[in-house]
Amino acid sequence: MSSSVQPKGKAVLKGPIDYEKTPLWKHVEVIRDSEDGGGNRHWRCNYCGEVYKNSYSRVRAHLLYVDILRQLKLEEEMAELKKSDYVTLPEGSDLVQPKRKRGNQSLIAKAFNLRERDELDKECARMFYSAAIPFNLARNPYFKRFCYKLSTFSVAANFIAEIFIQAIEDVGAHYVVQVVTDNGSNFKSAGNLIELKYPSIFWTPCVVHCVNLAFKSICEPPQKSDHYDQCKWLTSLCEDMNEVQKFVSNHDLVKGLFNKYSTHQLLHVADTRFASHYVVAERLTLVKSALDKMVIDPEWNILFKSKTNPIDVKARKIMMLILDDSWWEKVEYFLEFMKPIYQMIKFGDRDAPVLHLIYNMWNSMIEEVKVVVFKREGKDINVDSSEFFDAIQHVLELRWNKSNTPLHCLAHSLVPKYYSINWLNDGRTIFQRVPPHQDLEVSTRRNLCFQRLFPDPIELRNVLKEYGSFSSGLDSFSQAHVIASRDEEEPISWWANYGSATPHLQSLAFRLLSQPASSSCCERN
Repeated sequence: MSSSVQPKGKAVLKGPIDYEKTPLWKHVEVIRDSEDGGGNRHWRCNYCGEVYKNSYSRVRAHLLYVDILRQLKLEEEMAELKKSDYVTLPEGSDLVQPKRKRGNQSLIAKAFNLRERDELDKECARMFYSAAIPFNLARNPYFKRFCYKLSTFSVAANFIAEIFIQAIEDVGAHYVVQVVTDNGSNFKSAGNLIELKYPSIFWTPCVVHCVNLAFKSICEPPQKSDHYDQCKWLTSLCEDMNEVQKFVSNHDLVKGLFNKYSTHQLLHVADTRFASHYVVAERLTLVKSALDKMVIDPEWNILFKSKTNPIDVKARKIMMLILDDSWWEKVEYFLEFMKPIYQMIKFGDRDAPVLHLIYNMWNSMIEEVKVVVFKREGKDINVDSSEFFDAIQHVLELRWNKSNTPLHCLAHSLVPKYYSINWLNDGRTIFQRVPPHQDLEVSTRRNLCFQRLFPDPIELRNVLKEYGSFSSGLDSFSQAHVIASRDEEEPISWWANYGSATPHLQSLAFRLLSQPASSSCCERN
C-alpha cells in the first residue's frame, strides 16, 4: 500500500511552473511546496545561496536586492582576505622595515630611465594579466620584501662592461687612459673585462670610496676582524654621538631649547655620506657650549622629570654624556686622528687632476695619523709601538692594497718634485722618503704599466731609456735651472718646458698628470 507521506527534503510540487507567466522562478531553485498550502514554496536563490519560504511576489522582491546582497558578501570576503595579508611576525623579524623619508630621484636618473621604466611597467602588467594574479598581491608584505631583496642584487659585470666598452668605442680607445668606478666586486669584474679587451686602458677604483670604506671599518669594526678589540670603543662613541644629535633634532621642545643658546643647527647627516661620523662629531664640538647650557637650563628638568618614562630616561643619558668631560675628550681625540683621513676624502672628492698625488698623500695620511696617536699615548714615535695605531694602519694598508694600481705608481713616478733634494730631505716627515725610481713597489708596478702601454719592444726600450734620463737627471735634465724648477713648477708645466727631449715620456706625462682619481665627483653626495 502506497503511503501519502513524502520523504522530507525532496521537492514536492503541486504542478508544473509556468515560466512564461512567472519567469523569475528560473533564477531560484525550487525545493518543495510549502506544507501550509497556498502559493508559497521553499526555494534557494541562485545568487546569494540563501533559502527562503515565500511566494512568487517575494521572489521578485528578493531579486531586486540581489546586487546589494552580492556586494555585501563580496565585501565580507575581501575583509577576510585583507586579514590574511597581515601575518603575525615574531619580534625582531627582518621583515619589519624602518620608515625612511623618500628621497627625490635625481633629474638625471629620471631623464635617462624613462624608457626602462615604461618597459618595466609593461612587463609587470603582462605578468599580472596573463596569470590572472590578484592586484592585491602588490600589497602583500612578503611580496614587497621579495622585491626589496631583488633590488639589492648587483648589476652583472658583463652588462657594465658592455656599457663602458660602447662608450670607449664611441670616443676611441686611444683617447682613453682609465675607467674610474666604484669599488664593488661587479665593477671590478667589469674593469677586468675592459682591461682584457683594451690592455692600454686601466680600471681604477675610486680613491674616495676606498678611503671611506677604511673610515667605516675603523669606526664600525666587524666583531670577527683583527682590529675589533682596539677599535670597538669607536663604535660606542659614534653611537653616542648619533644619539645626542638625533635626540636634539627629533624633539621639537628640546630643539627649541637648544636654539635658545645656539645659532648653529645640528646637521641631519645621511648614512650614505662620506665620513658621516666625522661630520657629526665636528658639529657637536662646535655647539658644545650650547649643549651644556641646554641640559642645565631649568626648563630641561621640567620637560623630563619622570623617572620611568622611556623618553625621560633617554634624556638623562643624553644629559650625562653632554656633561661628561671624559666623553668630550674622546670626541676631540677622534677628530684629531681621523682628520688626515677625512682630509684625504675631501681632497679626492673633486673633479680635478689628482691621480699623480694619491700615492704620496696616502703615505702622508698614515704618517699624520701616527703622529697624533703616539702623541696622545705619550710614546716615542721612533722607539715605541702602539697597538691602536697598528690596527688603524692595518685597515688603511689593506684598503690601499686593494685599490692601488700600476697607473698610480706610474703617475707618481712622473712628478718632478718627488726627485728633488728638498722634498726628499723634508725634516717634517717621520718616514724616510725615497725617489720613485728607488722604491721597489713603485718601480715594479711602473714597469708593468710601461709594458702594457708600449707593447712594441722598440718603443718600450726607448721609453725606458727616456725615463732613466729623467729620473737620474741626465742629458737635458742635468741643467741647474731644470733641477731647481722641480720644486717650484707645476708638473705639467715642467714637462712642457723641459720634456721635449723625451717625447714618449712627455706625451705620457701630459695624459697621466691630468687624470682624476675619483668617481664620486659624478655623484650627488
